[in-house]
Amino acid sequence: MSKRILVIEDDQDIVSLLEYRLTNQGYEVLKAYDGAKGLALAKSARPDLITLDINLPEVNGFTICSMLKADEDFQHIPIIMLTARDSFADSVFDDSVKPEAYMTKPFEVSDLLAKIKELVNL
Repeated sequence: MSKRILVIEDDQDIVSLLEYRLTNQGYEVLKAYDGAKGLALAKSARPDLITLDINLPEVNGFTICSMLKADEDFQHIPIIMLTARDSFADSVFDDSVKPEAYMTKPFEVSDLLAKIKELVNL
């Protein structure tokens, strides 16, 4: 059974790139282009990992991450934040709602794929 990755991102080019690369690596890819749909999909589909943009329409990535990490049913799902804000995320999250990783845009897809592989195979 392939691992399910949820990509929550409003940039369609990034979504298409990640979907292509992740599918080629054998992952099932779920997509949401705004925070509200992404949060609902995270709760209904229970993915094995989430890549999460910070600046999203409807609900921002910080709120989504905090809500999922504060909920016992979903806090085990690894989250990789994708952000244009270098090291800003470290100062925003406390340890109880911190994502497992974050990457600064633009990012190397190979680095993201390596981090995904590491986190879903823990």
